[in-house]
Amino acid sequence: MAVVAAPGGGGTTTTIIQAGDNPVATSVNVTTLLSDTALTYTADQPATIATGDIVQTKAESFSYTVAAPSASDYHLETAGGVKLYAVTDADGWINSEQLGWSNGQNVTTALQRFWPRFQAGDKFLLSHKINVGDLFLTMPQGMTLEAKKPRVDGFNFLSGSWASSGAQFTITSNCAVKGLSITTDITADTSGRVFLGGTANTEGTLVNASIENCVINVPVDVPIYIFGSENFVFHNNQMLSGKWMLTLDYSNELRVTDNLFTGGSHGNIGGEGVKTIQSTVGPGKNAIIAGNTFRLMSRDGVDTTGDLIDSIIENNVFDKCGQLVGGGGGIDIKTTHDTNPSTTEANKRLTIRNNTFISSAVFLVSNFNGDWNSDGVALTTDAEVLELATTDISLEGNTYYPVAGETKFCGLSIRGGARIRSHNESYLNGANPFNFSSETNSGSSAFNRVFQVSYQNLTLELISGGFNIEINRVRDISVHFADLIVTDLAGINGIRIIEGCDRIAFSGSGNVSPQASSRWIFYITEAVTNSSTNISIDLDMSYAGTANHPILCYANQPEPDMGLLAIKNCKLTNFLHALRTRRDGFNTVLIENNNWIDGASALVDFNRLANASTISDARLTGNTCNNNQDLIKSDSDLAGITIATARNNTGFVNPIEVTIASGVLSIFDLAHAVNTEGNASTDDLDTINGGNLGDRLTLVASNSNRTVVAKDGTGNLVLGGDRTLDNTSDVLVLEKRGSSWHQVSFNDLGS
Repeated sequence: MAVVAAPGGGGTTTTIIQAGDNPVATSVNVTTLLSDTALTYTADQPATIATGDIVQTKAESFSYTVAAPSASDYHLETAGGVKLYAVTDADGWINSEQLGWSNGQNVTTALQRFWPRFQAGDKFLLSHKINVGDLFLTMPQGMTLEAKKPRVDGFNFLSGSWASSGAQFTITSNCAVKGLSITTDITADTSGRVFLGGTANTEGTLVNASIENCVINVPVDVPIYIFGSENFVFHNNQMLSGKWMLTLDYSNELRVTDNLFTGGSHGNIGGEGVKTIQSTVGPGKNAIIAGNTFRLMSRDGVDTTGDLIDSIIENNVFDKCGQLVGGGGGIDIKTTHDTNPSTTEANKRLTIRNNTFISSAVFLVSNFNGDWNSDGVALTTDAEVLELATTDISLEGNTYYPVAGETKFCGLSIRGGARIRSHNESYLNGANPFNFSSETNSGSSAFNRVFQVSYQNLTLELISGGFNIEINRVRDISVHFADLIVTDLAGINGIRIIEGCDRIAFSGSGNVSPQASSRWIFYITEAVTNSSTNISIDLDMSYAGTANHPILCYANQPEPDMGLLAIKNCKLTNFLHALRTRRDGFNTVLIENNNWIDGASALVDFNRLANASTISDARLTGNTCNNNQDLIKSDSDLAGITIATARNNTGFVNPIEVTIASGVLSIFDLAHAVNTEGNASTDDLDTINGGNLGDRLTLVASNSNRTVVAKDGTGNLVLGGDRTLDNTSDVLVLEKRGSSWHQVSFNDLGS
């Protein structure tokens, strides 16, 4: 075998091995190969080579085949004009080192020239951080594009890139993108895509593709846009800017795991980490979004405007999301209908569990825009809501941490939807942790439906700054507190029930820290168009302070027919009142079977504004007190309040005052202090209404300066003579027999 030595470019030597041997030429390394001027297509030269010959570098053992002189898709070209194709290594890779690239080199032309040579299943290893302009390249099916040094090697797009809004890389089925660092010299927000996959509104056009371990920091509106995917994996990436960072038009079996999404180094238009958009194929389904961190997002971490069903969002951290929208921004489960509802399916059957929300929130929303009304379509029944609204949402084990000084909403907001279940959740150190309300239709009729919401084993800390729970136009809500921690009720705080609510139940236990002022935990107020009804409170609560005792429930409701309020089976320690009313309009108030322990005042305080409340049926029964407090505060004004009964209450003192009206006294308890009509100096009592056969009634004077004369035989009193109560120590005991009240005893004990 003859060996001929010829001078190589740059003073090197290219060794030529005669035909029949492989390789036919070797060079010291890639650099010397690129600078070589000896290799030539010209016949009968010392370093003549032909199309198809093999060239190899000694240092790296890179191999190349010689391209035809007319080839336009070659990988590299020697200084002498020989065009070469890089040959894959034993593992099937082409390495950018084979191409002689260097960090910071602009290789736009080279990439666009040889990219079409890549075939299905090819692998390209990028060993440099290179500069590029617009590329607009398509990866063939099964291609792998990977960085040798993860998150270091990759592409830097130069100023002037994204001259159009197209995608720099279009990925296809079974493609894998790994470890790339993708940055840009562009500082202004622009339109464009880094990766685009699949076909819009078409199912199954991108199958088994993945993007993993990359860092992407380009201020384009949609860095990654995926259509019609099956089994798409987005794992361990860092998304540092972009408006909608990962956007999905229909996806099945999506996996978004262990990524970092943040608002962007430019503070740009950045907003949403994972966003679904509406597709004619239908909603995305069977997704798992887990282990991600969404930090300082301008808007939402996860936004499902395009709907999502049968999916799980778990073990994520949402840290101060919603920076540009006034709050919230953790997860926005948003069902939006703009056209005929039969063509769109809502967000359904989602599990949101074990996530941490730091000054961030969950929004469950159903939007029904005015187009529905113009089409003559309106939601009026529960069945329609369950079909078309956000429904069957399960929240489990999530924790919400508002940050001191942050004004962003933190917690859960439900605005249109049904069958929402929350178990073992914690809301700590913040105001406005969650609320229930209804989204109003922008057209002529309103969609006002939130119902079937269940909270079990909720840990909630109430502090100053706003309402911690706000309930508006909802029904069938059950909240059970595992631990209701009341830290600071400064201002009007706590749990507010506004209007149009039905069947709202609170239960569980908790503790109240010492307060700077006497406030309330529940606040019922502000209904002006839709009354609420069927509200029940059943709590075991204790107050740790020695002053500024709290009130369990403060009703300040101007609507005249609120319905039923029940405070039942509570155990309240060291509270000021269980209920205080002010300008209320209740049909029925039930205060039943409560245990009033070490109360600071009466169990109930009616009418803080004189003659303002109208309660048609108040019932106070079976309550107990251990420290001789009043059942109803002594200065309560009962005008407009009908107390049907106040029986079987034990341990309370000072019988409830009732007032004679035209000689008639209406009773509801078995002991009363009697006042004269209009606080007159004297008044006759002729008839007593109320009571049951065999009841024994004790009457005393409410004021020693006002004389009550019980008249014998004038009405239904059988006394054996008129009886005068002119001192608070005078006592008249009666027993009901038939329709009459008969004297049992009379003690004129006053002086």
